Amino acid sequence: MAKGGQFEAVYPLTEQELFTLSEKYIVVQNVRHDLLSEGSLEDATLRWKDELDKNPDDNSSWYMLMQNYYQLKDYHQCIACANNYQSIKGEAITVDSVQKVYFMRGMSYLFLEDYNRAKENLNILLGTCQPPVNESDESIACSTNLSLAQCSYALKQWDESIDYSLAAIACYDRNGWRCDDTWIKAALQYADGCKAAGEVDAAIETVNNILKIAPQNEEALKRKREWKRGGLFSFLKRG
Repeated sequence: MAKGGQFEAVYPLTEQELFTLSEKYIVVQNVRHDLLSEGSLEDATLRWKDELDKNPDDNSSWYMLMQNYYQLKDYHQCIACANNYQSIKGEAITVDSVQKVYFMRGMSYLFLEDYNRAKENLNILLGTCQPPVNESDESIACSTNLSLAQCSYALKQWDESIDYSLAAIACYDRNGWRCDDTWIKAALQYADGCKAAGEVDAAIETVNNILKIAPQNEEALKRKREWKRGGLFSFLKRG
């Protein structure tokens, strides 16, 4: 800065000054987010697109559009926005943002039935919370393993589907979680993997154990009728 014809020396900001500046930036961005996100999801999406027209390198706009398109189930656009956001941000991206990018892009690929790309993204997401250090990590690991099991099953990778399903179920065992709909989905996915791999008895035993917890579960009842045969082995048994 010029002062009296002279240039003042420029000194790097201290860590405290950088932290304060970052906090102020976050406040401003939060206010901006609230203003632009008012109204319907479609209206908010149009406003964020207008922001991009003004500044195509605005990473916040790409990030918000990624989330909006995901909620709107426009998965191609969600993927494109995730790619642009990541390209602009480079290495300057928080763990939370990394997880959201790989989750939304991975799930978008899954819904589009591009299972290999889905697995690529979801495995990176899984790596961000391994080993789990808190319940949030465990929750991400559980849901991600279940999605990976679904991808592997669609690709006819039976052993991988079984292993990912078991990893999702293991999150419940480690944390003492109550068996809920996600647990049932993971157990059903495990049963499907076993059935496809020829481990029919383990598949039937798994379905029977699901029905002990959820006697009216239609998916489990359907499988029990279709797979009915004699001989039962231990639940979740692998040879």
